[in-house]
This record gives sequence, C-alpha cells and structure tokens, in this order.
Amino acid sequence: MLNLEFMGFGLLHIAIVAVVSLRVIMQRRAPGVSLAWLLLVILLPYAGAIFYVLVGERTLGRRRVRRTAALLPSLQGWLERS
Repeated sequence: MLNLEFMGFGLLHIAIVAVVSLRVIMQRRAPGVSLAWLLLVILLPYAGAIFYVLVGERTLGRRRVRRTAALLPSLQGWLERS
C-alpha cells in the first residue's frame, strides 16, 4: 500500500515537471531565464509550479483584455446559435 502512494507521488511529480517544463519552453524566453525556471520546477516541483504560475506567466495586458471583453458578447451569441 505504501509503495502505491510513493508511485502516485512520483507520477504526480513527473506530470508537474513535464507540463510546466513544456510551458516554460514554449514561452521562448532567454535561455538563462528558462533554465532557471526549469531548475526550480525540477528541484521543487510543487512549490516551483505554483511560483511559476503566480510570477512566471506573462499577463495579457489591459488593451488585449479590453478587446477580448468586447468580442465576448458576439462570440456567445454565435455559440448559442450553433
């Protein structure tokens, strides 16, 4: 039973590292920045992933948020008709 719990944590560790690593690589930042995030996530997967989501993700910006909000009503109408 204990062995299955360790296996579950191991799989969760691998999943977190894989998902966040792909996200970091897809951002196309400077190699040093990407390497630092990868190292943090590999060494501390749970805390590193949370820290990356809170600090490392880029925001959309106010202008893009306004444009998206303006498009939402027309998109919702289109989805309701489909």
